[in-house]
Amino acid sequence: MRKSISRCTAAVAAVLVSSAASALDLSTAGFVTYGDTQSYALALLNEQAVGSNKSGDPFYVNSTPGAIQNLVVVATGSSGTGVTTNFVGMDNAYATPSGKNGSPFFSTNTSSINTPNPNGASIVGNLSTTWDSSVSAMLSFLSGQSPIFFFNNNQINSGAASLQSLAAYAQAWITTPDGTTIYNPNGGTGVFDFTNRDSPYDVVPNGGGVPNGSVSAYSNVGGVKPPIAGDNTATDYVLSGGQLCVDSVGNFVPCSGSFFLKVNNNLGANQAAYALVVPELNAELAALAALASGGTDVSGYTLHLDIWLGCDPSIPAADVATICNGQPYGRSLNNGFEQIFIGTGNTVIQTAPEPGTLLLLGLGLAGIGFVAYRRKHANGRND
Repeated sequence: MRKSISRCTAAVAAVLVSSAASALDLSTAGFVTYGDTQSYALALLNEQAVGSNKSGDPFYVNSTPGAIQNLVVVATGSSGTGVTTNFVGMDNAYATPSGKNGSPFFSTNTSSINTPNPNGASIVGNLSTTWDSSVSAMLSFLSGQSPIFFFNNNQINSGAASLQSLAAYAQAWITTPDGTTIYNPNGGTGVFDFTNRDSPYDVVPNGGGVPNGSVSAYSNVGGVKPPIAGDNTATDYVLSGGQLCVDSVGNFVPCSGSFFLKVNNNLGANQAAYALVVPELNAELAALAALASGGTDVSGYTLHLDIWLGCDPSIPAADVATICNGQPYGRSLNNGFEQIFIGTGNTVIQTAPEPGTLLLLGLGLAGIGFVAYRRKHANGRND
């Protein structure tokens, strides 16, 4: 049975009965900007806000099958019917491989490696190389809010940093009923990127991310295109760090040596590691929502997502050992299945006090936040 909006609303209402429940609030949280995307490291934000990362903490997002079955699931390795089947007007979830005995790479774009495009033939403008949703179906799910994209980091959770990191790249765009991409008024092509911008495959400040940067500083100029796989000195793939260690002044250091703070972002399939927000895409969706409320039929407008994870098969076989499995960070999918899903602040309910007016300076996908943590652990220690 397909998901229904009423099921989602009922689930949210049931959780809201708890007096301690609060919505996920990223409005004061720090992030790293990758192209058009703001990336938030949820475990880091929890460590910063409350000194822990466990269920009930303000940025803890449960991603078990039961927790996400009423959300929009773009990709998953779960076999649960409620997880793999989306709302009418959307593709169902792509199947992600197990890195233990499957492909070290996943993409919506490469059906020869992954399962074919799932059940999207009835969507206007459906593409065989993207996850697609009619805008009207997405707006019904969002119910006046903006989408938050979540994904898991389900790599090997021990050993060298090169085994724990995850490579990721994505694009999103909306097309009109005749297939034309909606133009971005801030410039560019109207295609929004989550990209390392052909920079070194590394954490900030050495990678392509900009701590608390402005998305208006970047514009896609090439339209829809595959990522530059490159090598570890220049690639479009973003480094999703698994285990990250920093010294007392915020520089990344090897976890095998002395460090001030260690944050594990490699959280498996049951807890989302990262949240992504695309402000310019949200503006387009809000504009279409306004048209729909005025009586305009937007059902022919289509949202497309093109997603790539892991060791890109375009990397020459002779280079896989150094690029995909090499130091300091590898790219291969090597453990359980990854998940990508869409929620909103109110559909991903937290059961913890609001962080109040604390200015959260967590720096997203590879960033650092020390204000609250250093106050609590001023002496520092390796544990």
